[in-house]
Amino acid sequence: MISGMRDPKVREDLERILKADPSTLSGRERQRRAAHEAKRTHGMCHTSEYRIWQQMWNRCTNPKYHSFHRYGGRGITVCSRWETFEAFYEDMGPKPAPGHTLERKDNDGPYSKDNCRWATRFEQGQNTSKTTDWVVLNGERLTFAVASRRLGLKSWTLANRVHRDGWTLEQAIATPLGGRR
Repeated sequence: MISGMRDPKVREDLERILKADPSTLSGRERQRRAAHEAKRTHGMCHTSEYRIWQQMWNRCTNPKYHSFHRYGGRGITVCSRWETFEAFYEDMGPKPAPGHTLERKDNDGPYSKDNCRWATRFEQGQNTSKTTDWVVLNGERLTFAVASRRLGLKSWTLANRVHRDGWTLEQAIATPLGGRR
């Protein structure tokens, strides 16, 4: 079905024209078919990848967009190549799974092929301008949530031990659940 057409007769007529063998169409019908096909560029306007691209574009370029102040308003840009959805999709490809979103590796950097990747919501939640709790675990800088997950602890357990209880990171990691230092 062709979306955006409210009159069922017009929609049905256009669907018939699009399905027909072009040699059987009148001149007017061929014109109508060509006009419709010229408007269709990628055929992906109803996909989640297209919606993600559209939201990215609006966040960075539309001052009236509800979250512009956190993106375009603080200098986050979209690279010139990604001004079209086709180029964005060519660079990023399809999402690996339904739960993936577009993430900028450098949270202060632009939306571009080199700075973006598909990430899960958990992965993306670790890379925000609000992330302030970091630990170094085995030489790797991690958020409390990621470090806790690797250690088999709840993130609030690790954070409470360090921030509320004043434990060192080594004590917080070495002490089993239910244990005292």
